[in-house]
Amino acid sequence: MRILLLAGLLTQLCACAASREYQCPEPIGLIIRDDCETYQTRYETTRVNVSAGVSKLKLEGSFAEESLRDPSELIQVMGARMTALCHDFNACRLTPSDYQRRREEIDKTMTAIMALSEQLKRPDLKPEERRLLLEKLMRMLGEPVQKPKETGTAPEPKKTARKMAFFSSDPWLGSTMLPPMPPPVKEGFPRLLYKWGKATLDHVWVPKSPDKPSHKKIGGYAPRARATLWGHLEADDRLEILYHNGQKYRCPVRKNKDGVNTVYCKAPKEFLLTDPHYSYQVRYYKATDDAWATLGKVDRDVVTTFSKAYRADYDRRMNEGWLYFIPEPRHTPADFERPHLYVTVRLRDYQKATARCYVGGEPVTKALRTSRGSGQTGTFQDRDRYEQIKPGHSRAVKHPFIEWWHYEIPLPFVVPRAKGTPPESMQLWPPKAGDWRCVIKVDNKPVRELEFTVKKDGKLKPLKDQRGEPGDLVHSWWKVKTRIIPNDVEAQREDKKAGT
Repeated sequence: MRILLLAGLLTQLCACAASREYQCPEPIGLIIRDDCETYQTRYETTRVNVSAGVSKLKLEGSFAEESLRDPSELIQVMGARMTALCHDFNACRLTPSDYQRRREEIDKTMTAIMALSEQLKRPDLKPEERRLLLEKLMRMLGEPVQKPKETGTAPEPKKTARKMAFFSSDPWLGSTMLPPMPPPVKEGFPRLLYKWGKATLDHVWVPKSPDKPSHKKIGGYAPRARATLWGHLEADDRLEILYHNGQKYRCPVRKNKDGVNTVYCKAPKEFLLTDPHYSYQVRYYKATDDAWATLGKVDRDVVTTFSKAYRADYDRRMNEGWLYFIPEPRHTPADFERPHLYVTVRLRDYQKATARCYVGGEPVTKALRTSRGSGQTGTFQDRDRYEQIKPGHSRAVKHPFIEWWHYEIPLPFVVPRAKGTPPESMQLWPPKAGDWRCVIKVDNKPVRELEFTVKKDGKLKPLKDQRGEPGDLVHSWWKVKTRIIPNDVEAQREDKKAGT
């Protein structure tokens, strides 16, 4: 009996591991997808422990309040980077060896941070010992602790800016090649970035019994409102989320920040919607002015659940082509900026893509390959996994999923930001001003054509909604004219019975 139970357990474990297997395109190959939720839990626990040690040091008066920044925000950033790294691996953007190496680097740092945070909680630590531990901790987090000023001491030498890794999925508003930006809706208020980030999966719960719902199976979904803001935020500012049906709620900003930051506004318990689409206005309260302003509107599509799957749809992105500039190499402060093309293609299986650009009919690039920032946007099972070939017999269906792939294609040009020689095999941007046409091919067949006009200063001639007028897009990427070229490479969506 014990042997049978053990065999059953092993079978379940093997099935679980197999369910996490995924075949990525070459050269990555077969991977075992990681559980990204565990990292969020681990980093939240570390954040709480470290904050406790910092608070105790503040109470002891070893440092002035303004000289000690609470490191919890820095740990949240590290947690977000680890989670993003995990999602990049699961989406076939990293090889297993690269993922393991980068994960071990972060794990090593976090292990040291957790050990220091435990020492900070010791009641027998002297103030000076606690201060030295905290200085070591803050240096590990990349945040130098300010020491108390002493009279008659020489000024500290000026420190060079620390290089920070940059990920191409982040909005970068430090570029010198940004599109025209509309003014803030009100002086001193942040701007609302246009549709930044991937769509949120809003699960639709179906009641077990129409007259007696159980748990959260109550026939609706809880919207996950968020606003990606650009500007100055303060902890006592507030957001108001006003939905299309008149429902609304408010939440605090809880951070003193500058630049680009995302504020998540959690809905009250049992706050539910039932529409297949929803929108909300983002209103901002600035505490220093005691004033409100409407920053803009956010539209969302609901990704519903059915038959233990998601009814995903990224077709609208197929008509959206972009050109944007990011640091080259990928760190900030930037040494150079490099232009990239971005398109989305719908396939049954991954295919390699290339691009070539022309000005006035003459080629200005060779065949260009995609970068490692390319990856899978989402999937949808539109075919049944098995088909019956005769009574009692079935076989697996080949490629039962629609797969949306986004391709990032770097152009071989750079814009200088500091003194230095451009990277090898790269020219200064732009090589030519005028009307550009870039053709993207998948499996050596044209699928997209991007058209845009480059001015002598390297910036693009903006399209409608990107001319810097009130109400225009607040976006760090240039929208370009995009044409879908008829082809036999892209998949045609089908309707499987389980999805109707």
